[in-house]
Amino acid sequence: MLYNTLHSFRRFGHRITVFEAYRRISRFVGSIILRRRMHKAILDIRKRNAAQYSLSTTQLLGNILADETRHCYRTPGIDPRGKEFMKLTQQKVIYCEQSRGFDTADCMMLSMVLRCKGCTVVHLVLHNLSNRLYEEALLHALRKSLSLRSVYIIGGSWSKDFFDQLFHIVQVDNSRIRSVSIDKVLSTSSVTESIATRSGCLLMDYFNYSIPGIQTLCLHGCGLTGDDLQLLSRGLEVNSSLESLVLSSNLIDDAGFIAVFCALYGNKKSKVMHLDLSQNLIKDSDRLIEAMFANYRPISVQLRLVVLLVSNPLKKFYVPKLTQNLQIVYNASDVMMPLEKDLLAEDSIHKATNQMFHQNSSGGRNTEVSANGLVDASTSSPLTKDCRRDDNNHHQQQLYSATDNVRRKVKPSKRAQSIRPLALHQTVT
Repeated sequence: MLYNTLHSFRRFGHRITVFEAYRRISRFVGSIILRRRMHKAILDIRKRNAAQYSLSTTQLLGNILADETRHCYRTPGIDPRGKEFMKLTQQKVIYCEQSRGFDTADCMMLSMVLRCKGCTVVHLVLHNLSNRLYEEALLHALRKSLSLRSVYIIGGSWSKDFFDQLFHIVQVDNSRIRSVSIDKVLSTSSVTESIATRSGCLLMDYFNYSIPGIQTLCLHGCGLTGDDLQLLSRGLEVNSSLESLVLSSNLIDDAGFIAVFCALYGNKKSKVMHLDLSQNLIKDSDRLIEAMFANYRPISVQLRLVVLLVSNPLKKFYVPKLTQNLQIVYNASDVMMPLEKDLLAEDSIHKATNQMFHQNSSGGRNTEVSANGLVDASTSSPLTKDCRRDDNNHHQQQLYSATDNVRRKVKPSKRAQSIRPLALHQTVT
């Protein structure tokens, strides 16, 4: 190739040395490689921007917006005995968004609702709130709430002091809060440092005042790097309550992933079953991560670790063995589809079971079916205990067969379709 290049230069009257030709060719090849890397980086940035929130937060927002009347915040008024106020205190989820008219006065009234003794709100979702006047009222409500278990902070602009006090409330003042999710907040260097430091202190507090402890921690899109995970990995070495850790859409490299995974593997009391490190900068160029996966041994037989490495520039994919109790997910479709299939399968099972029983039960008797598909003896006809037990066993066998057919997607045979459950009067006779 070099000889042909020199020959072409000489033919057109150009006199260049071998070193000059080599320099021009290397510059040309380097520009092609640089363009390919820039194109790949642009595609990765587009993927990261498309996945604005984490998987759990996206699913939560979808469920909330599907039924806005039940979950969205409504102005309750200032009368604690009013109808709207009492109705808001009985909600399980309160969703607040600034574009829906949530202002400072609403924040004060929300604080009154959460501090009410009869409040049953379990999940608080704060979406795109950017007014600093909200922080003091919300922190006071989080400190005094007796029913709150989960706090979701999605987007918006928050100060460093807010996150310092939030983690202190979860750790000391109100240890009933078991889940903290911070998604795509407007993070500066001070906010990122505060989140990394306080979350590490929360996990490292093995003399925690709370009995259950923190169970879910989501730090999606907070700008964390591998150096920011030093304190958090030290907390993972001693924590015994955390079950799910989400660190997706950050700037974590190979060193940060190795520190987190080694901390989990070295903790014999760890309960982490879900580790999400999608959309990071994990390359595994030295194949150290592959060696870690190969040498992984489960802490207990019942503990199965699921590691999400979606949209990472990995060079090689490791497939774990069945005996390792380890699942590594590289594709986003492998995360969502099984959950949707299971939910659809459960819905179809319950619908088919209830329809099957009501069609074959005797008309005119007030019979009901419980959640597991068995006959409720308190509302059924006056049968003997043996007949009720036989009827329940029969319907339970029908439920198990229907479950297997739906989940395996196998059509039942003609003989199975011809079998019908016995009616209640036939069982009595």
